[in-house]
Amino acid sequence: MKFHDRKPTDIIDYFVDIVYFFYVDCSNPQGDPLSGNKPRRTPDGLGFVTKQGLSRKIRDTVEMRHGDEMMIVRNSVKSLMVSAAATGAGIDESHVVPEDDDADADDPKAKAAAKKEEKKSAKKQSREQWPAVFTALVKKYWDVRVFGGVITKPWNKPITGPVAISMATSLRPVSLMLLKITCCAMASQEEKENGDSTMGDVPVVRSGVYRTHITVNPVYAERTGMTWGDLDKLVEALQFMWGLTKAANRAGISFERLDVFVHDQKCGSVPSERILRSVRVEPRTVDEPMSFQDYDVRVDPIPGVSHTAIVLADAAAISSTKQAKAHGEQPRA
Repeated sequence: MKFHDRKPTDIIDYFVDIVYFFYVDCSNPQGDPLSGNKPRRTPDGLGFVTKQGLSRKIRDTVEMRHGDEMMIVRNSVKSLMVSAAATGAGIDESHVVPEDDDADADDPKAKAAAKKEEKKSAKKQSREQWPAVFTALVKKYWDVRVFGGVITKPWNKPITGPVAISMATSLRPVSLMLLKITCCAMASQEEKENGDSTMGDVPVVRSGVYRTHITVNPVYAERTGMTWGDLDKLVEALQFMWGLTKAANRAGISFERLDVFVHDQKCGSVPSERILRSVRVEPRTVDEPMSFQDYDVRVDPIPGVSHTAIVLADAAAISSTKQAKAHGEQPRA
């Protein structure tokens, strides 16, 4: 469902807010490695998923559906990904900024002075080359253009992305279940001889509706070159990511609804907090709501802001050049 009338290649020029809902049923949306991989909960019992966990699934989905290159991929080395972008743009990255250590006291003064001058020269060269490296990174990597990132040595520069994702929290406190499982295959010959079987735990959330808020800042989009086409891919990924990144312990997570608010001003027509409060979620007559269908979502109209609601029944893919080529088809305009 279209929520704007811009061309995919146009740079985002209006502030955008997105309110996003997903449902968890007997699944683990994000385990806590410091708590036995149990689903994450706040001290007052609300389930939550970090923004890093959500952006990871968005990256994977956009890469699978459209083939866009990402700088942050599994088991990647960030410095090598930065070097690949710089080299591809014809930037000489042979210089390396020396570490910030003082010359040894035993070194001659001439050697210490030469080392200091070398360090100063390398830093100057890094500063001069950074604009070209920045352009190469945002042009090559979709996630840098959208989310930004911290670039490692020798540049040591942050890139602020237009898209900011808040932590997703459940509407109500969630209950955890710890499922005991056994494995029919033995882990070792010794276990087989002893008749033992491997047992394990699967911690899951019984049920819960989670909500998060996403903002798109056109000021930063103008700097990184994020387009309306990039935003279309992001909105599409929010609808498809739970299916494409499905795993055994999160097979029961589904997209339910997202509300897109496009302001009529570059820096926003109203504060984002007003947008958030205009989306009111209330339980129906059910005492203990178990699913998203047990809630009513009402959105108050706000002057200067256009609103588009996309529910599960309206979820649809945008034109994918990668998929069209894979099937021998011509991508739609």
